[in-house]
Amino acid sequence: MADQDFSRYKVSALSPGPLPADLVLWGTPDCDAVGSTRYLGSVVEAVTLSDLVIYVTSIEKYAVEHIVEWVFQLNDAGLVIIECLNKTPKRDRDLVVRKQTDTIFPTMSKRLGLPCPTPMVVALRNLTDGEEADLWGPAHPEADELRQAVLARFRTVDRKAQAIAGLAFVRRRLVDVLMPVRIELESCRNWEAAVDSATAAFLTSYERDYLTSPTVIEPFTRLNLEILRLLGPENPRIRQVLTLMRLPSRMVLHVGRRLLSLTFAEDADGSATNVPPELKAYSDAHTELLNTLGLRIEAEQKATRHHPFWDIMAESWPTQLGVLTQEFGDKVVQQMQATDRIIQTAARDIVEELKGQPNLLALLRGARFTTNVGGPSSVSFCRTTGWRPI
Repeated sequence: MADQDFSRYKVSALSPGPLPADLVLWGTPDCDAVGSTRYLGSVVEAVTLSDLVIYVTSIEKYAVEHIVEWVFQLNDAGLVIIECLNKTPKRDRDLVVRKQTDTIFPTMSKRLGLPCPTPMVVALRNLTDGEEADLWGPAHPEADELRQAVLARFRTVDRKAQAIAGLAFVRRRLVDVLMPVRIELESCRNWEAAVDSATAAFLTSYERDYLTSPTVIEPFTRLNLEILRLLGPENPRIRQVLTLMRLPSRMVLHVGRRLLSLTFAEDADGSATNVPPELKAYSDAHTELLNTLGLRIEAEQKATRHHPFWDIMAESWPTQLGVLTQEFGDKVVQQMQATDRIIQTAARDIVEELKGQPNLLALLRGARFTTNVGGPSSVSFCRTTGWRPI
């Protein structure tokens, strides 16, 4: 198993009789099936290493443009092709072959500027469910005809000539061959640029809504409040404000299709927990970041022709949202706790310094404190001239 997610294969021995022991048969899934982009690279690899390719088509698929283009490219690369017409009623076989020879192939040849392939066409009986056991029966000589055609061409394959033709094909089509690599590199660069842009927007949002906003309690005010708490530990109003400024009792992280949201659960006593301004600023900025990246993935995936990189990103994005959200939540908690520790340490150091100035310390102990939670705070001192805010 080469790749647990996108490339799976199974090796089994062929039953004796239908094919010789020295022949290896690779059966690949449909190159246009839903989700085929996940394993298409493995299909190309198997085809490239083959001596002969059996092109299996049907009345439903023989005119599909991008599949026909595959046949032209493989023929141009020097690979031997035998066409197997499957799931096609006998009355329609000649019509399909003529339509392919007279219309489909010439149109594609003109568009690509390549010669028309002329593969041998072998039609299989149109079996219905339950008739699979009749594949090698006397009523189905086409199966043996296909086998004999494959063996005859397989024995005459000139691998040296095929290698030369393949190398010439690569040299002629080098720009096209490298195009998927260029598109993938461009997709990676575009994603890195999108992440950088979203990160810059995160910083701008956080700075706008918290660091420079006039409506939040800033760290210096928190420092003042912590000093007042140390000077007046029994003041319930200061304790209440400081409690509201800390992390809520429980922080619940919700992740949707592309959107992160932070909600705040109730306390154990059932009362609603207020959102600290700093945490709300973090949440809003992070929501904007992830929402922007999710929308970018969706926009790229909706493009008419896009690299599978974006399909893989879209598939893994919901899982990554959960991981990123949890990591973000952990970092926010660590950052806010670290900020609280720094403020508390600074407050204790200042109070210790103030002990050497008893008059100033007494003045601070007589301060009055007013605040609007989430808004400006003020500290006032009682003097003969009245109250004076600082």
